[in-house]
Amino acid sequence: MSLVSSNGLYSMRLGVDFMALYANFKDGKTQQMYWKHKALEAKAEVVQGQGPIHARLESDGFLGMYQIGKTPVDIQPFNSFHRPIDTFLVLRLEPDGNLKGYYWAQTDWVLDYQAITETCELPSPCGSYGLCRPGSGCSCLDNRTQVDTGVISVH
Repeated sequence: MSLVSSNGLYSMRLGVDFMALYANFKDGKTQQMYWKHKALEAKAEVVQGQGPIHARLESDGFLGMYQIGKTPVDIQPFNSFHRPIDTFLVLRLEPDGNLKGYYWAQTDWVLDYQAITETCELPSPCGSYGLCRPGSGCSCLDNRTQVDTGVISVH
């Protein structure tokens, strides 16, 4: 089972001991992993042969990975971690490929978690032919056909 973005371009799937985000290519058959989180096994251990892991959104403000029992093999804490929220929690794979968690604050959904915090780490933050520079955002590639290296040559 997988979580799929509304535009169908991205999916989240669970592996034997990890969760990962994948980008789908136009052929519909090929997928490329662009984010992976391996179970850190802080309180419980992933046991080979004991079945696959599963993920569950918890009211204590985290996304937990479980294999057997009630103890998680890993957690992804939300901003509201350990502050129980008595309202709806939602986990969405957004159309930009980011996995985000929200809680309902009476009139609006509030962002509570995002797997990818740096825009340039998203699979296609600037669209076709765009260049993403951390801290600077998106820019277009220019149409130069010669490379200017800054070196002056004398003939």
